[in-house]
Amino acid sequence: GVQVLLFAQPILNVLLTIVWVVGITNALNLLDNMDGLAGGIATVAAAFYLLMAAMSGQYLVGLLAVALLGACLGFLLYNLNPATIFMGDAGSLFLGFVLAAVGIKLRFPSNVTFVTWMVPVMVLGLPIADTTLVFISRLRRGLNPLTTPGRDHISHRLVRLGLTPREAVLTLYLAGGACGLVATYVTQASVAEGYGLLGLVLAAGGYAIYRLEQVPSGDTPGGGAPAERQEVAPATAGFHRPGG
Repeated sequence: GVQVLLFAQPILNVLLTIVWVVGITNALNLLDNMDGLAGGIATVAAAFYLLMAAMSGQYLVGLLAVALLGACLGFLLYNLNPATIFMGDAGSLFLGFVLAAVGIKLRFPSNVTFVTWMVPVMVLGLPIADTTLVFISRLRRGLNPLTTPGRDHISHRLVRLGLTPREAVLTLYLAGGACGLVATYVTQASVAEGYGLLGLVLAAGGYAIYRLEQVPSGDTPGGGAPAERQEVAPATAGFHRPGG
């Protein structure tokens, strides 16, 4: 099966697997808030998964990654701004689930698990950062971060800083690519290098989240959002809000 193998105690591995799969599944769902964003970030992540699988000789994992990559590329042709088709919750939740599963299946025999556990975390650093920002922002405003829709994502804040929606999405593609490059290096890094890079990534991500949180979210006082696309996290919330 698909399970994290990081601890000696099986129960800890099971719990971490649940947290990882549910968390990433919902992170991709929450990221689907602008044309081409979730699909593009999934494309970037799948491309790096494919590269890493090829480097480590995991051809079956590589087949999963290339299938996901091809599906995302075909979808993006019609989902980039201005989009003519949309993936909806079914699509974004599926992408998140598959990306979480492929990240678990990746193995790096040439390096130690004590270092390589952070590889899929870095590949999916952008969705994780966006979800972190949204949770912090909504909790600070006394809102339920799982069920309250809003225009408080990284992409929305970049638009408020002056970028067009297309420029904001392309900027996040570049950020996702940078995360993937760092993750690729970590697959061959020593323990000191790996944790040094992890510290730099966490510091940079934390600073970016702090600065972006200072940008007005544009939500209404009651927590609603005049958004083109509103979202909830149905994998944990248990219901779907109309128009989400």
